[in-house]
Amino acid sequence: MDNNKTSKSKKSRAFSAEIDLTLIFKAIWKQLWIIILAAIVIGAGMFTYTKLMVKPTYRAYFTAIVNNKPDFSQGGLSSSDVYASQALVKTYSEIITSRHILTESAKELNLNYNYNSLSRMVSTEVGSDTEIITVYVVAATPETAYELANTIKQESLDYTAEIVEGSSMKKIAAPEIPTVRYNPSYIKSAILGALAGAFLGLLFILIKFFINDKINNENELNSRYTVPVVGVIPDYLSISKNKNNYYYYSYEKKPSKKERKEKA
Repeated sequence: MDNNKTSKSKKSRAFSAEIDLTLIFKAIWKQLWIIILAAIVIGAGMFTYTKLMVKPTYRAYFTAIVNNKPDFSQGGLSSSDVYASQALVKTYSEIITSRHILTESAKELNLNYNYNSLSRMVSTEVGSDTEIITVYVVAATPETAYELANTIKQESLDYTAEIVEGSSMKKIAAPEIPTVRYNPSYIKSAILGALAGAFLGLLFILIKFFINDKINNENELNSRYTVPVVGVIPDYLSISKNKNNYYYYSYEKKPSKKERKEKA
């Protein structure tokens, strides 16, 4: 008997949880307009803020290949040469972003940037299992990005040849003036804003649902307390609007002004 009671109580709790989830989904669906409105408003706000307040940046880059020989024309590369070149790529990456190359490049262009600012503007990317290195330069104007990338390229080719003996670096692709904005992305900002707005709208609905301790109908009463409903007091104020209701025909309607005048 105890096992049967326990199983029944578990079933009732599971049924109650199922009804609660149903009520939550109904509440979300009923107030879905709040989520949509919040997503539109915050998404549009983020788009406007990004376009008006965030300064655009542009990126130029060049690629180079590293060789563990001082001259690329010295015969073919063996597997050991390839491995050695791949090991050198990281060293070249550190040299290219060093204080000497960045500050010298800025001085040559008469750019008023300190090393900390330049280190945030310049980054490198090393290809996986390759001897290729890509150097990126991000600046406030396309011209600055191009000129700085081009100057860093030349400084790197000259300086690394002096520092790392018995190796060399050769340009693969020269930098070009960027024609499109690198950052920010207006569409991305709008999408992130819309997602944040939708989340806030959903959070508002859930908080409103859980702090609401009112019981609107017998279904909610059953789902919360799992007790039988003995009787329901009808809402006579809404009976006159619903002809499908059982109490509609037993409700005594008050005569309208027109009907009172006709009787008088």
